[in-house]
Amino acid sequence: MGIRETGEASLVPTRDDEDGGGDGDKSALVSHHLSRHVMRDFHGLEGADSMTREAILNFSFYLAQGEMDTAFKSMKLIRSTAVWQNMAKMCVSTRRLDVGLVCLGKMGNAFGAAMVRQALKSESSLIAQTGELALQLGMTTEAERLFIECGRWDLVVRLHRCLGHWEEAIQVAEKHNRVRLRNTHYAYAMELKKQDHINDAANHFIQSNTHLVEVPRMLRDSPEKLEEFIKAHPNRELQRWWAQSLEAEGLLEEAEVYYTLAKDYLSLVRIYCCLNREDAALALCNETGDAAACYHLARQLEAKKNVDHAIHLYTRARAYSCAIRLCREYNRNEHLYSLAQLAAPDDMLDAARYLERQPGFEEKAILLYQRGGQLNRAINLAFQTRQYNALSSISYCIDANCDPDLLRKCANFFLQNSQFEKAVEILAIGQKWAEAVQLCSDYDVTITDDLAEKLTPPPEATSVDRNEVLTRLGYHCLTQGHYHLACKKFTQAGDRVSAMKALLRSGDTEKIIFFANVSKQKDIYIMAANYLQTLDTWRTKTDIVRLIVQFYTRGKALDSLASFYEACAQMEIEEFHSYEKAMGALTEAYKAMSRAAAHAADATDMKIDPRLEQRLITIKSKILLCKQFVETQLLFEEDPMEALSQFQAMLEEPETSKIIRPGDIYAAMIRKLVDKEHYKAAYTCLQDMREKLGGREAVSRYLDKETQVAIFRALDMPTSRPSDSRGSSSSEQREMNGGEDEESIEDNVEATTGSDNDNIDDKYL
Repeated sequence: MGIRETGEASLVPTRDDEDGGGDGDKSALVSHHLSRHVMRDFHGLEGADSMTREAILNFSFYLAQGEMDTAFKSMKLIRSTAVWQNMAKMCVSTRRLDVGLVCLGKMGNAFGAAMVRQALKSESSLIAQTGELALQLGMTTEAERLFIECGRWDLVVRLHRCLGHWEEAIQVAEKHNRVRLRNTHYAYAMELKKQDHINDAANHFIQSNTHLVEVPRMLRDSPEKLEEFIKAHPNRELQRWWAQSLEAEGLLEEAEVYYTLAKDYLSLVRIYCCLNREDAALALCNETGDAAACYHLARQLEAKKNVDHAIHLYTRARAYSCAIRLCREYNRNEHLYSLAQLAAPDDMLDAARYLERQPGFEEKAILLYQRGGQLNRAINLAFQTRQYNALSSISYCIDANCDPDLLRKCANFFLQNSQFEKAVEILAIGQKWAEAVQLCSDYDVTITDDLAEKLTPPPEATSVDRNEVLTRLGYHCLTQGHYHLACKKFTQAGDRVSAMKALLRSGDTEKIIFFANVSKQKDIYIMAANYLQTLDTWRTKTDIVRLIVQFYTRGKALDSLASFYEACAQMEIEEFHSYEKAMGALTEAYKAMSRAAAHAADATDMKIDPRLEQRLITIKSKILLCKQFVETQLLFEEDPMEALSQFQAMLEEPETSKIIRPGDIYAAMIRKLVDKEHYKAAYTCLQDMREKLGGREAVSRYLDKETQVAIFRALDMPTSRPSDSRGSSSSEQREMNGGEDEESIEDNVEATTGSDNDNIDDKYL
C-alpha cells in the first residue's frame, strides 16, 4: 500500500516484562525500530485510509492507460486537498496538463490555474508549460530543471526572482539571458530600496542604467548623500538637475558650478544676468555661440538699450526677425539689408517695404523684393526709380509668372542697351517666341542649347505657329553652323528631310545612320546612302557597303543602287584587278536595274523606259566582257594560242575598254606567258604594252616589278648598270639610277632581239 518497511524487528523485552508485571501467557514482542519510506506519488497520504489509497492507485493506473473518464470516476468521493495536490504533482511527472488543471481546481488554487492557462496560451513548449505547473505546485527544483531543459533561461530568471534568489537570478541572466540583466538589476535595486539598503540599491540602479532618475528619487531626503553621488558619478543631465535644484533654493554661486560642468550655457547666462555680470555672459556667448544663450542675453541687453550688442546676439541666435525689428526701430539700415537676406521671405518683404521708403536704399529694396518672391513688385520699383543696374541683376530670375507688360518693358530695356541675348530670353519667357527668333536673326544672337530650349514653344501650343517658329529657329541654327541643334529643331517641327540635310552638313556619320534608321522615310534613306557613298571608307569597310545597299533598297532607289554596284565593280577592277568580283557586282547591278525598269513599267502601264533599257544593255555587255576576260584567262591553261588570239581580239575591240582595261589584258597575257616560260614572247608583249599605254609608269600600274625582272633575267639581260669603282651594291645602284636602268634594259633588248612586228602568234610564241 505504498509503504515499504525496512530493517529488522528488534525483539527486546519491555520494561513491564522486566518488572514481571505482564501477563504470563502473553509472549508478544514489541518492535520499536521500524523504518518507513513513502513513495513520491503518496507523500502526504501516510495516514490515509484504505479507501483513499485504493482510489489513488486506481487513478494512477487508469491515468497511465489514458482512460481519463475512468480515472476521474475513481476519485469521485475524494475531498482531501492533500490528495488532489499529490495527484497534481503526479501530473507534472506525466506531463498531463489537462489533468493538472482539474487538480488545481479541486485544490481551490485559482491563481495557479490561471497562470497555467496563461502558459498554455503563451508558451509553445510542453516542457515550459509543465514547468509552470510545477512552479505553481511549489516544486521549484523540478520547475527549474524543466525550464533549463527547454532552454527557457528567462523563466529560470523569473523563478529565482520570485523566490527571492536575486544573486542566482543575476548570475543566470549574465550567463544565459543578458537581455533581462538590466531589468533584473532594477528589480533587485527596488527590493533593496524597500529594505533600506541604500548603497546596494544605488549600485544596482547604476548597473540597470536607471540611476539618473531612481537614485535622486531615492536620496531626495538626503541632500548630502545625493551631492556625493553626483560628484562620484558625473553626468550632464544629473548635474543640470542638481544645478536647477540649487538655483531654486537661491544658491546661485553653487548652481553656477554645476551648470558649468553640465555645459548648460543658457542657464549660465541666466545666472550671470541675475548676478549682474553681463560682461561674463557676453564673453560666454561669443565663445560658445549657443543660440538660446545668445537670445536670452540679447533680450536682456535690448531692455537696457544696448542695441548694437543686442542686434549682434539676435543674429548669432538666428532670431533675424528680432534683429530686423531693432534695426528698423533704431535706423540701422545698412545692417538691415544684410540681415534681411538671411531672414524668412516674410521678413525680407517687411524689410523691403521699409527700405523702399528710405532715400538711397531703393536698389536694396528691389533685390529684397526679388528674393522675397515678389518679382513683379521688384521690376515695377526698378522702372519707377530708374534702378537699371538692379533690373539687370534680377533679370536671371524672371519667369512666365511675371506680368506680360513688365516683360515687354524689360525686353525693350535690354534691347535699347544692346543686351540682345537677355532681350531674347525675356521675350521667350513671355511666350513671344516668334519675336524672339526674329530678334536672333536680326542681331545674330548666338543660339546655345539652353537658349534654343527657351525658344522652343511647348507641345500644347498651336501646331502651325509652333512649327513655324521651330523651322525659323532651325534655319537660324544652320546659318550659325549648329547643325545638330538645327536637326533637332527641324525634327520637332516635323520636317525630317530638312533635319537630315542639316545632319548631313555636320558630317556625323554615326548620327546620320541612326537618324535614317529612325525616320524610315524614302528620301532620308536615299540621302543617307548618297552621303555614305561620298565617303572613302566604303571602299574598305563592308559594313558601310551593306548600309548603302540597305538604304537604297529601303528607299526603293533601285537606279541608284545599280549605279552603286557599278561603282563597286569599277573599284574592284581599279584597286584589286578582280574581274570575278567585278562581274558579281555588275550582276547585282543588272538585277537592281531590272527591278527598277519593271517597277517603272508597272507604274506607267507602258513599255520599259528607253533610258533604263539602254542601261540594262550596257550593264549586260560589261558582264559579258568580264566573263569573257575571266574565261580567257582560264583558257590559257588548255590552249594558249586560242587564249592569246582572244586577248588580241579584245584589245582590238573598242567596246572592251568600257570595262576591261587594256593594261589588265596585257598584264594577264604577260603573266601567263611567264608561267609557261615563254620569256621572249612575254618581253615582246611587254614592249607592245609600253607602246599602247604610253610608257614605263603606266606599265607599273598593271604589271608587278617581279614579273618584269623575271623576264629580263630569263633572257640574260642586265637589270641594272655595273657598279662603279667605289663598290656600291646593285640594289643601291638601282635606287640611285632610278628610271635610267629601264632605259638601258630597253637598249640592250633591242640590240639582242630586234623589233620584229609579225602577227601575234609569230611574235609571242
